[in-house]
Amino acid sequence: MHPSSFMLVFRFCRWWFYAIMYAAIAWTILIAPNQTVDLLPTEWRLLWFHSDVDVPSMSHHLPPLPDSRSQAFKLGLLWAQHMANATIESSANLLAQAASVLTPKDAKIGLSQISNVSLTESDLQLMLQRLINEESRVSLTYRVASMFSFINFIWLLSIIGITVSIGPSLWVILRPIRHLLETLAKRLLEHVLIPLAVRCHEWGLFELLLWGVSVMILIDSYRFYGIDAGLYVSLTSVGVGCLGLAYSALRHSKGQAKGDRNILYNLYAVLTLLPLALIFHSQLIAFAVVTSLYYLLGFSVVCGGLCWFIGFEKEETMARAASCSALILTLLVVVRLNVDSDSIYNEALEPFRAPLSIYGSIVLDIALLIISHPSTSVDLRRHKVDLRRILWLNALMIAALMFQLFFGTAVGLPGMHNTACVFGILWVTMHYSRFHFEVLHLNAWVFILIASMATWRSALWLHANPDFVVKCFTHGA
Repeated sequence: MHPSSFMLVFRFCRWWFYAIMYAAIAWTILIAPNQTVDLLPTEWRLLWFHSDVDVPSMSHHLPPLPDSRSQAFKLGLLWAQHMANATIESSANLLAQAASVLTPKDAKIGLSQISNVSLTESDLQLMLQRLINEESRVSLTYRVASMFSFINFIWLLSIIGITVSIGPSLWVILRPIRHLLETLAKRLLEHVLIPLAVRCHEWGLFELLLWGVSVMILIDSYRFYGIDAGLYVSLTSVGVGCLGLAYSALRHSKGQAKGDRNILYNLYAVLTLLPLALIFHSQLIAFAVVTSLYYLLGFSVVCGGLCWFIGFEKEETMARAASCSALILTLLVVVRLNVDSDSIYNEALEPFRAPLSIYGSIVLDIALLIISHPSTSVDLRRHKVDLRRILWLNALMIAALMFQLFFGTAVGLPGMHNTACVFGILWVTMHYSRFHFEVLHLNAWVFILIASMATWRSALWLHANPDFVVKCFTHGA
């Protein structure tokens, strides 16, 4: 191997060494959680906030309620059996079985300090009234959950703010100290502090520090915090990891093309965030994973100042992304129809169901909307429109929309159903506008009038049929 090629390979491996170790630790926590936690003593802890108490999830501080209709049905059967034969032994057995039914999801992923739900007989007696309050949106659980949704949003903003502002803030804060040191001890600054910082940079100590902090925060998020708080602590770890990755790129990524970097970054995001989404059952992280995945498939969104470009760079990438989207949507429907709701596979897929159904539908429908336009079926050599191709492509668009509309409703994937509704309207509008201007030769004002009348009639229909809107929000994603 040529020396220059060897150096490029070495620099590339050095660039991604810490990042790959971070991803490997995330996968290790997912695959072997207990063994990973036992490797480190409890005293080895970076985040000492609330170190004197365990921090379980929010559900452990709220009255126990079933998460699904199947859980409610099981509890009803247990209560009926207990009322038919009420003894002390049956009461204890009832509470134990009911606690196993209501065990929260975060207890299933191996969080060391989380135990099963503790129930009393009065909890079961009040269960019906609590469910009625929950359905009427006046329960304590609903109000606390709403408050924590706001708190989590603010927490996410704070994580982004810390990640973005810590570097510039240190620069501003240390500026007067730097000048003071230069005034009081210029020789110390020039011959000790600056050379020390340079050595730390050249020897990779700063890089090691960033990645070490990121790894410790990730491990602490799993060891010491429940699924709710642990999610946002792990996102803090991801933010520090982004700083570490940027610093590693600054030191070792010379000679890499910008396009190659973007592909590597998105591939790394998929491999690193995927286990975190599974560990914390996070739909937020799942959306980030699916976004990076579709970037790798060729779908992208680019801001051009006052306009946005949404689509594909080449026809080949459009065909690849559309084919993968069709396969993903088909697999989602097959899994929804054939996999038991209590299966571990269904539980693992749960945070990805909405992102995959929404992104898959959007990418597939955008691609079909592009190729179904008559301008894409023009034979440039003969200057003629291929009518057969137009009919075939539009039939394909209609079939895809019908598939999404039917199965989106039938198997409870409203993201797919709602996206199909939107693109169905866009498809009709596209073809009518062409018919309006090129066949009827009517002006834009008439088009605006017809479109406004159709919108007015649609709004009236929605008010007359509010169940359509309700179904969009009450079905599972």
